[in-house]
Amino acid sequence: MVKIELELIKEHHLEAICALANNPNISRTSGVPDNCQPEHVQAWIQTTHAPQGEEMHFVIWYNSDIVGCCILKKICYQARTAELSYWIGEPYWGKGIASQAATFALRIAFEVLHLEQVDAHFLKHNNQVSAAILYKLGFKPDPNREDLPVSGRFNIFEGDLWSFVSLPRAGATA
Repeated sequence: MVKIELELIKEHHLEAICALANNPNISRTSGVPDNCQPEHVQAWIQTTHAPQGEEMHFVIWYNSDIVGCCILKKICYQARTAELSYWIGEPYWGKGIASQAATFALRIAFEVLHLEQVDAHFLKHNNQVSAAILYKLGFKPDPNREDLPVSGRFNIFEGDLWSFVSLPRAGATA
């Protein structure tokens, strides 16, 4: 197992995150904006540190390097739900980092925030790696949401679909 650490994103992470995130191979399948700039990362920092904020962006540390982000977003404290998202810098792909970061984020969601369900989604045909990670963690297809055709900047994947998955606290193996 890889050894990583998560830390809430802060101002001093901005430069390293921008350098990794400003990569079309990351933005094409994730929520990271095309041509990610400091103001995008600054917004992540602000939403993370807002009281009772709806997002928690964690930087992922691996071998003393920042290698990506793992995010709990759309946190609803009343419904006790959130959405999981993550991205890893391209030089660190294939090392099991996203899987471990997602596991840690799920522990925070269920054990610290006391959420009852975490949702996620992925590109059905163009991000099978993310699908494999989510299914390995115990996520199952969301029975309340059908696959949805991609739109907007994801139209580059004509015919692809967003697949929605969920993990209830009771099903969590993290």
